[in-house]
Amino acid sequence: MTDSTATLENERAAHTEADAFELLLKPEYQVALRDIVEHLPKLATVMTLFGKLYDVSAEALSDPELMGAVEEIVRAKARPLVQTYNNLNVAVKEAKERAEADSTQIGVFGILKMLKDPVVQKNLKLVSAFLSVWAEQTNVKPVD
Repeated sequence: MTDSTATLENERAAHTEADAFELLLKPEYQVALRDIVEHLPKLATVMTLFGKLYDVSAEALSDPELMGAVEEIVRAKARPLVQTYNNLNVAVKEAKERAEADSTQIGVFGILKMLKDPVVQKNLKLVSAFLSVWAEQTNVKPVD
């Protein structure tokens, strides 16, 4: 380390110490320090607990057998969700292909015919119930 670098670091340290002493002269800092000192026993207990928690966590996270078991549990819980997503994705792609392949025009009578379909009825009820629940949760008053 060169002399100029050492001198610069010494000046910074002296300046920092002077700033710290100036802060300690302020009453609000003195009150805060007094509060900290009063709570030191509680802070020591909390820090001890955090230390133990850290030790246990580090040991658990470094145990390959435990991490393998956790991974297996997460995969088992996620498997049905992934399967449902994949099924839904396939259904959406197939519906999109069918809709693009169908060039017929849907008029008022076509819509009325569709409304008789039990699948359409079931899904319209589902959409209606969903919109009612959504309106309740977002505090939107339904239009009658």
